[in-house]
Amino acid sequence: MKIIIKFIKNLSLFKKMMAAYSFIGLILIIISILLCSISSLKFIREENTSIAQRNLSLIVDNMSSKINTINKFSQLILANQTVQNLLNDKKQFTSIQGIKTLNPLFLSFLAMVPDVSSITVFNNEGNYFGHDIYKPVKYSFSQLNEAPWYDSVINLDGYYKILLNAGYPLPLNGNKNVVSVIRSVYDLNKQSSFLGMLVINLDETFFTNCFNNENDNSTYITVIDKSGRSIISGERNVLYSTKLITEGINLNKKKKKISACMAIPETEWYVVQIISYDSDIKTMIYSNKMFIILPIIIVILLFIVTIVMKYLITKPIHELTKAMQSHQVGKYFKDDDISRKDEIGVLIRTYNSMLTSLKEEGIRKREAELYALQMQVKPHFLYNTIDTARALVLSGNSKGANTVLLSLGQFYRDSICGDSEIILLRNEIDMIKNYLTIQKIRYGDLFEVEYDIDETLLSKSVLKLILQPIVENALYHGIRESGHAGIIKIELWKEAEYFYLFVADNGVGISEDKRKQLMEGRFSQKDKKCVKGEGIGLCGTIDRLKLFYHIDNPLQIESSLGNGTKVIIKLMEI
Repeated sequence: MKIIIKFIKNLSLFKKMMAAYSFIGLILIIISILLCSISSLKFIREENTSIAQRNLSLIVDNMSSKINTINKFSQLILANQTVQNLLNDKKQFTSIQGIKTLNPLFLSFLAMVPDVSSITVFNNEGNYFGHDIYKPVKYSFSQLNEAPWYDSVINLDGYYKILLNAGYPLPLNGNKNVVSVIRSVYDLNKQSSFLGMLVINLDETFFTNCFNNENDNSTYITVIDKSGRSIISGERNVLYSTKLITEGINLNKKKKKISACMAIPETEWYVVQIISYDSDIKTMIYSNKMFIILPIIIVILLFIVTIVMKYLITKPIHELTKAMQSHQVGKYFKDDDISRKDEIGVLIRTYNSMLTSLKEEGIRKREAELYALQMQVKPHFLYNTIDTARALVLSGNSKGANTVLLSLGQFYRDSICGDSEIILLRNEIDMIKNYLTIQKIRYGDLFEVEYDIDETLLSKSVLKLILQPIVENALYHGIRESGHAGIIKIELWKEAEYFYLFVADNGVGISEDKRKQLMEGRFSQKDKKCVKGEGIGLCGTIDRLKLFYHIDNPLQIESSLGNGTKVIIKLMEI
């Protein structure tokens, strides 16, 4: 992965743009194909599911209408007076005369409804008479109450029951199944008087005619019972999933088939439609070729845009790079094309501003370095200290003179020794202690010093001579100018990844305007003075901290007239 990233970084901007646009184009093509395929496949499934449900609804409505017609037809037979009279007269029902009477009547009934294959009426003793357009149906019971459907039909109180093959496991009509409509017969004059039962057998075409025209290469419709077995002859060994009955819709993504199921009212059967959408997917794939062409066109347009962008962006960048390279050898170059309003124009103007800032920063850095050298020798401090030591010797205070000279030596040892600008905090603090020891002997009770130092931080490294200018300002421009004795506090502590140096005095303080000038680093380049009364020392320290630590505000000043001054230096570990 790192090798790939390095390779990409080394490519020119034009090649990166070409690679990026090519990658975007490839992703666009893949996403377009995926989205189109997913949405099309979803549409195909939803549309086929909707078609299946509409077809099943129409088929079931048609079947319900036919069942209702058979219901009315059976009521017509039950209400026939001849049938009622013969069922009431048991002897007449089984006599030759009774058969001759029923024969033409049943033939007329059969002619009324084409779907009816046979009509059979039973009296309550199990004797029956019937007519079948194919061949007579033989029932295997001797008494009516031995019929497999007798109890369930009796419990319906005259309502009909629909069974396959009158409840027998094998077809009653040769190799074809029949749909049997069975209902109890009661005396019309005495509703509670049970006379027998009526069995009307319908050819399976009663159902299949409702959907045969719908079956083709992609669609198949059949009727199943609650166990999932087809009731259509020739399909008795075909078993469908019972999950289809409970869920209504089943999607087989692997076989690309949708199965839908709907119950037939008044029965325990269900119409099932199976639709294969494989051919629809093939059609979809062919039509999706148009969606692939569109992203290819977009990729070509992106390539053209890349060529144009090369001349609008990369060429000005190369020119600007040449200008920057000229700066590297010490020659400043400013691009004249600063009137552009786009990002390239902003980049050019920023470059020009950077050159100006570099010049100013270089001047300030050199001045700060010069100040650091000046601080290392500080002639007036040396002269004053020697005068103090001489006065002590003349007055007989050899011990005081020894202390002054010892502190002076240690001060210059820490400030002058070594070429590095880096020093340990221990040495920086010791330098201040030696400096203030000398000043204390000079000024006596003018000031006191309080230290609060975190000893664990003394081994940290800092920029040299950052405390001395601040402490000097606190003494000379804070306490001495106040006209009364004061206190200088010096503290060191750590917070998070930063540690802080703190110098405070209770002297005259400074105005808000002067405080802002110091914080913003505003000083005159002409006379090399920062702010009147402060000298170059404090501003030089601020510049050195900014340049060295790359912190925008490394030093905070809190002060007001008459209330002293607090200076907080924010430092990072080197």
